[in-house]
Amino acid sequence: MVKTALVELEINEGRKLLELFGAHAVPFEAAFWRISEDPGSSRLVLVTSLIDEIGERKTLRRLLDILTESPDRTKVELEDLTIVSPKSRFGKAIRRKFRSLHDQYFEGLRIGDERIADAYLYFAR
Repeated sequence: MVKTALVELEINEGRKLLELFGAHAVPFEAAFWRISEDPGSSRLVLVTSLIDEIGERKTLRRLLDILTESPDRTKVELEDLTIVSPKSRFGKAIRRKFRSLHDQYFEGLRIGDERIADAYLYFAR
């Protein structure tokens, strides 16, 4: 289901977004697309220590500034993002479960208390 639910365009656009944020020195410990069982509700989940450094609001503001100032916009918008602290239970569980994996599809995951129907993992460190 995941390969048809998450089209190659979304995966490529997510990768472009990660490269854009990386060019602006935004640190990420993990990144993956999360697909719920509701159609059209894909979320790009970003685990970033920036939340712990400057707070969630300022992190979102920084990401928005990067998005709006970039001449090479991606189709991924701020509303498509979920940011998570690597110190949170969910952030720790993602990193522990997927550490050193990259570019993989997963179906029917349980991470901590959360169920993830389908996902595409870019990386987890």
